[in-house]
Order: sequence, then C-alpha cells, then structure tokens
Amino acid sequence: MVVKTNKQWYPIMVAPNKEEKVKRLIEQKIRNLGLLDRVLDVIIPEEKCMELKNGQKVEVTRKAWPGYMVIRMILDKDTFQAVKSTQYVTGFVSKGIQPEALSEDDVINMLSRKLGQSGRLISTIKKGSPVRFIGGPFVGFVGLVDSVQGEKVRVKVSLMGKDTMMETNLLQVEKQ
Repeated sequence: MVVKTNKQWYPIMVAPNKEEKVKRLIEQKIRNLGLLDRVLDVIIPEEKCMELKNGQKVEVTRKAWPGYMVIRMILDKDTFQAVKSTQYVTGFVSKGIQPEALSEDDVINMLSRKLGQSGRLISTIKKGSPVRFIGGPFVGFVGLVDSVQGEKVRVKVSLMGKDTMMETNLLQVEKQ
C-alpha cells in the first residue's frame, strides 16, 4: 500500500443500516489507538429532502449513500488497518488494493447535500399505489398511480365509467 502524507477523504463500504454504529466504533477505536491526529473526520453522507406526509411537505434527513461512509484521514498502515478491521466495515472503495480518495468536487457536493442544499421531494407513492386526490379539481376521486416522475404523478381515474389518465403534482394526492 502507498502511504499518503496528506489528509484526504476516503469512502468505505459498511453493512446496510449500520452506519451510525460503525461511526461510533471507528471513533472509539481511533481514540484507543491514539490515531486522532491522523483520522480527522468520520461522516455519514446525508441529504435534506422534502417528503410528503398527510399531504404536507416535511423536511427529512436521509442517507445520501446508504451503505457508505467517508473518512478524512492520512492513509498509512495503521489508519488503514484500524478502519478496515472495524466491525461491519466491508472495505474501502478502491481500484485493486489501493483505497481510492474522493476528488475535491465530490467532497464539496457531499458536504453541500449534508447542509441541506438538495431539497428534492421524496414520496412513498409508487407505480400501482392507490391514491386519493386531496387538492385540485378532482378532490375526493380515487385512482391508481401509472407513473411518478419527479414531483409529477400520472393517475388512472375512472370518470363516467371510462378510465382517464390525470397528471398532477404529488402534493395533490395521498396514498390510501
């Protein structure tokens, strides 16, 4: 392994839904091993999104890269082994055996998402979901979702015995 003397960000792969536990384990391990001067930050990449709950937009924080974390560290034999041997860490993202550092652009993008500059709308409404219109001219109508694209949803509604496709905003429907 090539030893790097400058601090860089390295992505690691972790077991699904174990990111918080891995972060605590790594932070504890680097304190116990006296590596605080070489392992500087352990981050779970997150993003702030808008989610629909009861027809209202609610801001939520989600993992941007589920199953991945990033660590800012000086890569050497000790730091590599400390991170790699941590429970639930499956390995570094790498080309071959050498861990691959993230570019500055990737780090800036990741940190801006963590600070809430994403703002995408997340919905649990999927193709085939039964929905009820709660806004717009079709309030009270019920239909099945045909497709979801961004904040737009196409719903198949029965009007006068005939199936008709309606396109509306996700805020105007709720899952039944």
